[in-house]
Amino acid sequence: MEIGFLGLGIKGKVMSMHLLKNGFKVTIRNRTLSKYKELVEFGLIPKHFPRSARQLHQSGNAFFKALELGSKRLAKIGRLVILAIEDKELYE
Repeated sequence: MEIGFLGLGIKGKVMSMHLLKNGFKVTIRNRTLSKYKELVEFGLIPKHFPRSARQLHQSGNAFFKALELGSKRLAKIGRLVILAIEDKELYE
């Protein structure tokens, strides 16, 4: 399964690495290009994604919005709480 990940902030970077380590093909998008370099070395693929959820939906990609709750420490150990907001089939 390929997962597109938007945002590589403090927790986003850690979450995308967990996905990669667990066998997912992960493509990434971030406003700050300098954050790509380190992650590409680990196998994450930089890719252009539409900037808004509406554009993403119109491009035919399945997606869901999610809010993560927790700290950087919890992200590192894979213990964030994820609140997913879309069709249940997309995240089960």
